[in-house]
Amino acid sequence: GDAISRLTLQEAESGLWGARKRLPRQWWTELQSRYGNTYFVEENGRGPAVQSAVDAIAECLGKPSGCSAVPGVTETQLKGNQLVVAFSGLVIGVVTSKRIDPGTGLPIWIRMMPFWTPFFLYGFAPILNRTQSILSPELGTIALSFIATAVSSRLLLDNLVVNEPTTKED
Repeated sequence: GDAISRLTLQEAESGLWGARKRLPRQWWTELQSRYGNTYFVEENGRGPAVQSAVDAIAECLGKPSGCSAVPGVTETQLKGNQLVVAFSGLVIGVVTSKRIDPGTGLPIWIRMMPFWTPFFLYGFAPILNRTQSILSPELGTIALSFIATAVSSRLLLDNLVVNEPTTKED
């Protein structure tokens, strides 16, 4: 990062505004790597980079309990999480093509939860943590990725016709 953002970071971390108690160390690392990196500064300019960092600090210090993650979602982060959640949707779409597990009588999607739930949570939770709203557009994008992949993979498998070879009897 540049000297100004590091100075702001050092002042805030040392106790200015009581920030150290309300914002964990990893929060400061994420802030610096998001707004203080060379690419962000070159793309947006030095002033907007510092302003973005200050806005994030002010937003989190305005909350009684602070923040556990820097607010906002980068495009790269959103796309990565969409991919993970879409994979989860693919898994649930595939496993639900067989509706009931004959061995247990349970719906198969419940029995297969250990396979799809971690991917869903890994893709969903970081976005929720950074947007702080269940109704955010980013979470809508994540949910749509999951639903679209689950439904399309399910429909594809349900409508897949496998032609078995027929034998002619003489």
